[in-house]
Amino acid sequence: MLEELLYSRNPLGLIQSPSASGSNLFFQRSNTCTYLYTSDDTASEDSSESTLSGNTYHRITVAKQILAEAAHCSACTSVSNSKIPMNSGALGPLLLLLKSAEDCDKAKACLDTLIFLMMDKANRKAVVALDGMSVFLRTLQSFPDAVTQAKTLSALMSLLKQDEDLKVVLWLHPDHDSLLKLLSTTQPSWLITECLMLVKRTAFRVHPKSRHHSPSLSLIEPRLIGVVTSLIHPQSDQTMLHKALNFLKMASEFVDPLHLSAWHAAAYKLVPLLQPSAQRTSSSSTGESVSAFSSTSNCNLASMTSLTAVTSQGCRLANMSPPDPQWNMAEAAMHILLNLSEHHAFRNLLFACGCISPALNILSASDNTVRSEAQVMATCLLANMLESDLCREQLCKEQNLFNMLVALQTSKSQDVIVGLLFILSRLSMCNQHVAFALRQCGAVALLQNLERTVASDRDAALGVSRLLILLQGGRRNSNNSSHASLEHRSSSVCCQVTLPGSNGLGP
Repeated sequence: MLEELLYSRNPLGLIQSPSASGSNLFFQRSNTCTYLYTSDDTASEDSSESTLSGNTYHRITVAKQILAEAAHCSACTSVSNSKIPMNSGALGPLLLLLKSAEDCDKAKACLDTLIFLMMDKANRKAVVALDGMSVFLRTLQSFPDAVTQAKTLSALMSLLKQDEDLKVVLWLHPDHDSLLKLLSTTQPSWLITECLMLVKRTAFRVHPKSRHHSPSLSLIEPRLIGVVTSLIHPQSDQTMLHKALNFLKMASEFVDPLHLSAWHAAAYKLVPLLQPSAQRTSSSSTGESVSAFSSTSNCNLASMTSLTAVTSQGCRLANMSPPDPQWNMAEAAMHILLNLSEHHAFRNLLFACGCISPALNILSASDNTVRSEAQVMATCLLANMLESDLCREQLCKEQNLFNMLVALQTSKSQDVIVGLLFILSRLSMCNQHVAFALRQCGAVALLQNLERTVASDRDAALGVSRLLILLQGGRRNSNNSSHASLEHRSSSVCCQVTLPGSNGLGP
């Protein structure tokens, strides 16, 4: 009776039909053995085809051995008295065998077989009915071996495939802390990466209050923000760090007011990522050249020729540094901070974290060391931070105004130019000292030159003309329509910023 229960399904667990019994690989024992132990003359066939077929037959042979052991184990524990559905085939005995396994080899063999069988949707439903999720989570706790834990994560991934309801069940399960414990720096980085892939696919659900045409995701387990944040460090493994930042990027799309404390800690961990090693060298050299120029000219920066010379020198120093692969991490960190800056509760926090200086350095960096997407995000971040009095006061300092003028002159992105014009116009309207400092830095000559190059972009042309009016002593309430157009363009650009390859729930 037990043999009929175990072998009533084909390799994928489907019910075996009488007509197909002759072709079932589980019943081709002689053919399997013949293939696995071939002679030298038959082994001379096409190597690629034999390797592929050999791997398939080997998996089936291992599955048959595990099923035989599960049959023996189930016979000892009385299958008839257990809560195994009669149509679950071998899945129930396999889960019982995994639950009672005491060594890693047996557990890994059971997990491999279950992953193979869960390729079928009906089998996944049967495993859910048999409470296989609890068995997998307990396996994570029982076996500290990293390979066994990775196979358990793969089994969970197979079980939760495209099932939104099971995601909530997983993170409400009393044993889900076993997943959180894997997200620790004491674990191997490759195992943390595997766990982050599972977390990213399962920890989000569509928010019930989101719009149907643009659904937003909400985090099921809030503690994940703090746990994943603890993994972030500039010296962390790059692959693991990329997965952690990608998760936080998705989580920051919808910030719950109850999670503010966790995001506060995350902001402080993200800011150091905005200054990769190559950028630190170039920005510090540029800063030294600017300081030297300021001291020798007695702070008289009215000469546009001097401004161009300093800018060119800084760009040459930046071009000496090769592109740093860490810029990908800097862009991801900038994207998360940009999402946080959309909320009023974080704007003073971002100032306290020191976001302004790294953002200005990104704007002033050479195009060879930083992509334009990062500069657009830096511009949007500074524009959002204008709503904070502390941030406005910081941006009104002469050094920061000078850096923005440098970026305005060197940037090749129209969106960055429009954003900077909006920022400088807002600062000029809020503080009379800003207009004086900009004139001293040669901003009038710069804007007059820029006016000829951006004539094709209506928003940029309006922004230049408005800023010129403010610098030349025009009334503050003049040309309000151009300022409104500029603000609309700046905000629309910020809403459209996306990281390449970061959309969706991919790995």
